Amino acid sequence: MEVFLGIVIAIIITAIVAFACWIIFYLIVDLLNILLKMICRVCKSDSARDGKCAGKRLSGEVGNMPKYRDKMRLKRYLAKNGTVSPLIEHLLLTGRKDSEVRDVERNGIEAYVADWEGVIEWIPFDDTSEEYLNDLSIRETLYDVMQYASEAEIEPFKERILAANQRFKELTVADASSHDASIDNNEMWWLFRWPKQRN
Repeated sequence: MEVFLGIVIAIIITAIVAFACWIIFYLIVDLLNILLKMICRVCKSDSARDGKCAGKRLSGEVGNMPKYRDKMRLKRYLAKNGTVSPLIEHLLLTGRKDSEVRDVERNGIEAYVADWEGVIEWIPFDDTSEEYLNDLSIRETLYDVMQYASEAEIEPFKERILAANQRFKELTVADASSHDASIDNNEMWWLFRWPKQRN
C-alpha cells in the first residue's frame, strides 16, 4: 500500500512540475514576443521603413511560435506545390483559413485592400472608440500582409492603397497623443489619427 501511495505521489509531483515548466515556457515565449515587437517599433533602419523590419521577422520566427498543425499545413503545401511565397508561408503559419490562403493565391492581396477601402467610408459613422479601433485593425492587417508580400504582389494595388490612405487622411486629423509613443508614427501613421468629428 505504501509503495502504491508513493507511486501516486510521485506521479502527482511529476505532473505538477511538468505543468509548471509548461507555464514558464509560454510566459517566456510571450515575453520574447513583446520584446521583439518593441524592437520592431523602435527600429529606425531603412529596412524598417521599407516594411521589412528584422524585429518583425524574428517575432514571426521566435515570438509567435507557429503551432504544430500550422507547420504541418506548410509542410503539406510544400509537398503539393514545391515552393511557397513568403506571404503564403506567413498566412499558413499564422493559422489563417484555407479559404483565405486560396483567395490570396488567386487574387493576391485584393481582399485586404478592398476591406481597407470599404471600412474607411464607415469612419464618420463610428459611434465609439472601439468601432474606430476596429476599423484601424483592418489597416493593420493590410500592413501585416504587406510585410511579407513581394513588390510584384503589391504593385497592382499600390494606387488603390494610396487612394484609400488619402481618403482616410481626409476623414481624420493627426493626433500624436492617440497611441503609445513607442510606436513609429511614420511607419504606422494611421494609428496617430482620429476622426474629425471627435475633435
